[in-house]
This record gives sequence, structure tokens and C-alpha cells, in this order.
Amino acid sequence: MAWLLIILCFTGGAALAFQAGVNGEIGSKIGSVETAFIAYFVGTVCLFLSTLVQGGLSFSFPSFSFWKWTVGALGAFYIVCIILAVPRIGASAAITAGIAGQLLLGMLLDHFGAFGTPEIPMDASRLAALGLIGVALYLFYH
Repeated sequence: MAWLLIILCFTGGAALAFQAGVNGEIGSKIGSVETAFIAYFVGTVCLFLSTLVQGGLSFSFPSFSFWKWTVGALGAFYIVCIILAVPRIGASAAITAGIAGQLLLGMLLDHFGAFGTPEIPMDASRLAALGLIGVALYLFYH
């Protein structure tokens, strides 16, 4: 099951790379924020239709701290960053930089067991892996 999830995430990552390239091209023609809006709007419509196909909204909204309801803004921020970066530094460097940021924060979340993640201590091998991503970023951009 774990390998299936890894393959699923790999495929999702490939889709993000494809989206970054397309968004970069569109963004250079109509603007970064406008392109991000279109991407989120189309994604929202797709998720809404998927929800309807699965029987509609059949859950109640749990009570969370206000800031937890704002996490969609983080995705919008990421999309705008990628749209701005891809036409200037290329898709590989932009995506590698994004992956490096995700890995660093992911390691911190795992280390502290934040937001219900399994507590996985940061160790030398994880830090080395992050360092190798840094080397990859240098090689892609240099």
C-alpha cells in the first residue's frame, strides 16, 4: 500500500510540473495573479463536480481555529510563485526550489509530530537528503 501511495504522489508531482509549465506560459501573457485565479477556479469547479458525483456534501464543517481555514491561501501563494519563477529560471529550478521548501517544512512537521503527522526525528540521513536537493537545485539553475 505504501508503494501505491508513493506512485500516486509521484504522479501528482508530475501533474504539478506540467501545471507549472502551462501556468508559466499563460502567466506571461495574462498576468500571474490572473492565471492563479483561473487555475484555482477550474480546480474548484472540478472538485465541486467530483463532490456531486460522490453524492454531494454529506459532512458537517468541523470547528477549527480560524487560521486553519486559510490554508488555501498557501496553495495560491505557491501557484503565484511558480508562475512568476518558471518563465525566468525554468521549470526544473522552480520546481526543485519548491520541493526543497516542502521537504524542509515536511521534515520539521515530522520531527515535531505537528498536525497529527507521525513523529519521525530529524537525523543525519534526512539532512543529507535535503542537502542533495540543494545540490540538485544548484545544478538545475547554474
